[in-house]
Amino acid sequence: MSRPSTGSPSVWRPVGTVLVLVLLVVLASSGAVAVGTADGGSSASALVSPESAHPTEEPRSAIDPALENATGEVRVVVQFEDLESDTIPASEDAIEHRQSHANESQESLERYADETAGVTFERGFWITNAAVVTVDSDSADVRELARVDAVTGVHADNAVVASSGAADGATAAASDESGVEYADGLETINVPQAWEEFDTRGEGATVVVLDSGVDADHPDLEVDGWKDFSDAAAADPIDYDGHGTHVSGIVAGGDESGTQIGVAPEAELVHGAIVTDCENECRGRESTVLEGVEWAIEQDADVVSMSFGWKGYRPSMIRAVENANDAGAVVVAGSGNEGEGTSISPGNVYDAVAVGASTGSDSIVDFSSGEEIATDDAWDRHAPDDWPASYVVPDVVAPGVGVKGPVPGGDYASRSGTSKATPHVAGTVALMQSATEDDLTPDEIQRALRETAWKPDDEPDDPDTRYGHGIIDTREAIDAVGDHSSVEGTVTDAVTDEPLAEATVEIVAEDGTVAEIETDEDGTFDRFGLEGDEEYTVVVAKEGYETTAETAFVPADERVTIDVVAAGDGELEVTVRDAHFDAGIEDASAALNGSRGVYPGNHLENGTYVVSDVPTDEYYTLETNADGYGDETRRIAVEDDAATRTVAMTGDATLAVTVESEEADDPIENASVVLERGDGESYETANLTDETGQLTITLPGTGESYTVEATAPEFVTTAVESDPVESEATEAVTVVLSEPLLPVPGFGPAVAVVALLAFALLATRIDRRA
Repeated sequence: MSRPSTGSPSVWRPVGTVLVLVLLVVLASSGAVAVGTADGGSSASALVSPESAHPTEEPRSAIDPALENATGEVRVVVQFEDLESDTIPASEDAIEHRQSHANESQESLERYADETAGVTFERGFWITNAAVVTVDSDSADVRELARVDAVTGVHADNAVVASSGAADGATAAASDESGVEYADGLETINVPQAWEEFDTRGEGATVVVLDSGVDADHPDLEVDGWKDFSDAAAADPIDYDGHGTHVSGIVAGGDESGTQIGVAPEAELVHGAIVTDCENECRGRESTVLEGVEWAIEQDADVVSMSFGWKGYRPSMIRAVENANDAGAVVVAGSGNEGEGTSISPGNVYDAVAVGASTGSDSIVDFSSGEEIATDDAWDRHAPDDWPASYVVPDVVAPGVGVKGPVPGGDYASRSGTSKATPHVAGTVALMQSATEDDLTPDEIQRALRETAWKPDDEPDDPDTRYGHGIIDTREAIDAVGDHSSVEGTVTDAVTDEPLAEATVEIVAEDGTVAEIETDEDGTFDRFGLEGDEEYTVVVAKEGYETTAETAFVPADERVTIDVVAAGDGELEVTVRDAHFDAGIEDASAALNGSRGVYPGNHLENGTYVVSDVPTDEYYTLETNADGYGDETRRIAVEDDAATRTVAMTGDATLAVTVESEEADDPIENASVVLERGDGESYETANLTDETGQLTITLPGTGESYTVEATAPEFVTTAVESDPVESEATEAVTVVLSEPLLPVPGFGPAVAVVALLAFALLATRIDRRA
């Protein structure tokens, strides 16, 4: 905007000069010549009149030749001097310091735009010290921007392109021993092994994908954050092309299709739609990319994935990548799809991780870009001093041919391109960050990716323009970024020594950090990726078992075995009794037979047995046996440590008793029988002899003899000794009963006996007198 005229310049210019001088003298005398800046220094620009925002006589910065003859409305990026990292005090927040520096640098451009018709200041950036300005060429000369104070360069806000890539037939999914299928690319870069050994699927790491948008309703995607950078921004996630959904799925997709497609499915997935003009091919602007990278840093990104770029070299991307790295975010970008001898920005920025595309046979596909970059020729004065004189793009390669991924609408497609290789690496970075306790720096991550990448045997060892350092190895990269000691072991039942599957194992570090895993079908566990040189406690919990803990010291970079024996949390008390003599059986055995084996009982006393350390999570067969008895079994559940059972055991032998009269050898019906064994215990049979005088009795076949006593009305009770009764044998015994000696009516056998004794005594006395 131009200022209104206040009179003749020739009249007012001397007066204005005098007033300015007077003002400066007054300020100087009051000690207020300089105004403090954010870093404690001073800035004269704060007291300089607005004229300082106007262009100087000669351009101080380079201007894009393409803008020389610009017509109509032109959108341009204006670059300012960036702040070097080593100039930021360690005590200050680097991002805040850069923001403050950018705001101060860009004040002159804002003032110029306010005062100049046809120039609109759209917004400034701190991720690189630049601003985007719209110029109406009919009202203003875009070349004048190069003369504004502090401007170092002006170039068009060019389009960036993200190609969807060609559709291909997918390669077959691989599967591990458990039957889980993985996309072929995940197997190639050792993702399943990394998951198993380091117990991570990306939890705790944040991946920001900048692309064409995302279908958040796809069953294989969970989107945790979203922003649309288009002119008509959508509040809810949308994909303007399908490219962004496919890329996001390779980073963090699940296995709803039956095949695991994402490298880091538990990572927090955040998506920014920055290439949204997708009528023919998806296009965005440089300014939108810068805005997206700034937003990614605000989301605390651990990795920023960008599957797009400009042909050639984009200076604004240098500081964007460097500042993202300083904020702790790794920038991963495709090398391009134009073949050898080419590259694209931001992938070709030295501090980014440039990714090429490999095939299913571990070769490099023809379209994958790569070149050796001479730093000064490519970047001129924009290259930082610490960059090497030359370097190779790509840094690494990953699967990029026939890669399966989700597309909008719940479907899947297989596509190719370095766009598809890039998210494999971004997901791997998320796993690396997730698997370690410390916050890894981008330098540590990039170095590990390069040093652990591999090439086929016939390829050169040094980085080259096809493989770079080689195909990434996720498992080895994670291993390289920490002191990854490991704890392994087997959890077994304390009684049966059987392995316990699906037991929860917590590996607790000294600071209380817990790594939780589960035993496999063999009862084994293996937790890799632990910090070494400290003590760990392995805590095992499983339903039906007492929680058990074992502690051991784990040296750095060593594998320590900690086996854990777990005892069941139940107990059973069993009383084993003789079904005939109603006494405890002391030489019996009682045991519980379950899916994990046999739990034997220990004899306490009087036929009482205790079965200890029994898991309470299943039913058992209670088995009791003893010599001379038939085995007893029953199905029971042990629900707590106070369970009791009583088992009555029946003998396995038979005694055939015949009761008959002495005089006529006639069978005596309805005689009762009592058995007595050697320890004095007796057993009276419930049944009586039948009409044949016989009674069959089941009794223990323990090899001992029994006293068999028979009683019948009007007969004298008589007892006889049986032969030894062995197990499963049948012995016979006959008891002969005699009639009473004096069958006097009204007198029983006892009275007759007394009478006989009295008569004998009397006879003895008479004999003596004679």
